[in-house]
Amino acid sequence: LAALDSSSIIPAQQYSNLTLTPSLAISYQLTPATKIYSNYSHNVRNPSAEELTMIFDHPPSGGNPVGSITLPNPGLAEESSDAFTLGISSESDHGKLDLSAFHTSYHDYIENSSPTGKKDDTGRDILTTVNRGESEIFGFEASGQWNLDSWQPQLTGLQLGLSTGKSVGISRTDDRWLNSIEPWKTVGWLGYQAPADRFGLRLTGTYTTAVTHVDDSTNQGDFFRPPAWFTLDLTSHWKPTETTTLSAGINNLLGEQYYRWSSVRRGGGHLGGDAIDDRSTAPGTNFFISLTHTF
Repeated sequence: LAALDSSSIIPAQQYSNLTLTPSLAISYQLTPATKIYSNYSHNVRNPSAEELTMIFDHPPSGGNPVGSITLPNPGLAEESSDAFTLGISSESDHGKLDLSAFHTSYHDYIENSSPTGKKDDTGRDILTTVNRGESEIFGFEASGQWNLDSWQPQLTGLQLGLSTGKSVGISRTDDRWLNSIEPWKTVGWLGYQAPADRFGLRLTGTYTTAVTHVDDSTNQGDFFRPPAWFTLDLTSHWKPTETTTLSAGINNLLGEQYYRWSSVRRGGGHLGGDAIDDRSTAPGTNFFISLTHTF
């Protein structure tokens, strides 16, 4: 990486890349209400301007008293992937159900904030963005909704739902976990929807498992591993006209103190170990209200 061995400014270079991203979708109708489907797609992610050219200077902090500097990598190659999905879905007056499994193989996987093993003149760790070679992400997703009036007609408008999904990410080049993978999350809800969707109310519970599959080598110290958490949200909407919607809700009704893995891992070293405190948590009980009008 030229940027790691030079303090001079490297002139901007033109970057162009022409790629093809073919995809194929196949489905078969088993019954009028049920179908099986399979998808394949070849995808490409080009390095961003930030990854190719930008320098980020992180000052010292509690979890990282030395600080760090992230240098660009103008030699990054494009990331490509081959994604496969196989699933079955069904929808009727009783409700709907969708089950699917997926597998994605990545080539030249792009990973941010990777340690280089070098330090600058002030002793700060030098980080950069690198291509990690071969990686794969696989898992499953399942969701379902039950219309309760199919059981008892007097329960018209009431719905019970559940969705869950788990992903596993592994770098096959060096046999380690991918930190970009979110923990297993399950969402359940009980809601009411008035005819023509003029009014709706939903109570939603979200459970996320503890974070366990972590690669600490990409951090300045061990990552903080968020424990499992559960939250309840209450949301509603009202449509006084076809073009106007008033929405309101209360999030985190139970005032749960919890940490989102996406925020912790992006924080780098300064969110490691003892640096985790109340300021690192997700919001407590909060509410929102919004008015939308379409023309």
